[in-house]
Amino acid sequence: MLIMKGNLVPYVLCPECQRRIDIDDGYNNKLESINVREEEIRCSSGHRYSLFEGIVSLGLHPDHYNIFWPLKGMEIGQEQIRVGQWRIVTPKSSFEEIDEVQTIYFPVDDTHLSGVRTEARFKREKPNEFCLMTSGMEEEWGETINVNWVVYGIVSGTELDIWKENLTYAARHLLAANYRPSVLQSAVAVESFVYDMVTSYLRDANWDEKNIKYYIDGSSIESLSVQGLIRMFIQEIMGIKIPKDVFSGWMRLKRMRDALAHGDLERYKNFSDINDNKLINDQARAEFAYKSAVSFIYEVLYPDK
Repeated sequence: MLIMKGNLVPYVLCPECQRRIDIDDGYNNKLESINVREEEIRCSSGHRYSLFEGIVSLGLHPDHYNIFWPLKGMEIGQEQIRVGQWRIVTPKSSFEEIDEVQTIYFPVDDTHLSGVRTEARFKREKPNEFCLMTSGMEEEWGETINVNWVVYGIVSGTELDIWKENLTYAARHLLAANYRPSVLQSAVAVESFVYDMVTSYLRDANWDEKNIKYYIDGSSIESLSVQGLIRMFIQEIMGIKIPKDVFSGWMRLKRMRDALAHGDLERYKNFSDINDNKLINDQARAEFAYKSAVSFIYEVLYPDK
């Protein structure tokens, strides 16, 4: 899902064709020092783009692999099973939650099994197991197949910065079609990112902790709003330029979040994107919200120097 400073990066995506480009340790080790906006990559189709554009493209196209790979929330295994059989599988990892189990099968010999299907079912309240199921045409029953499976979920001991956790949950809700919670989590991810970014900056500048608590973290009526923190610290003091369309996307996301939080569903359903295109359903609104959050965070993480 995300490529963040301090994290190893498995790959980026071409912004034009979404082809995957693997990133080696050389790039990973340089992410803190190189200008990702100037580092050029070319995909197998010949498209040229910057490492930054590849980073953003990956962030804008979440899937279970790129969400859970950085969290080490994956386990891969194989079961040999007969068509028409089912089996309870117990992963070795200590999953606290399972989001998805994906399967693919292969015949153990050259037998053509066109009607075979495999799937996995699980209960969120029982993340220590899942049920592997197979089916096929009558003449395929009893044939032996190998089923490769991969489990994606949250494992015990995973620790993330709060804003990374919020953005991860926003992506997970989006993939699970929990669209309104995804909108809320996307907005919270930006807010927690801003507070984390500004607080870290002020600590590095030797601000007194009491003043940070008083003016920044919302513990007093004189604390700045998230918009105030963005304009005063990120844009003015830190000098980070946020493109107009990215800032407008964040403001639209904030208004969507406010409408949901206050129960104003009529207003929420009438939002459009920053180009005034109608967001026609909850899925479109959630996708816009998530992309707005990712775009804002990456513009601040990797500013245009």
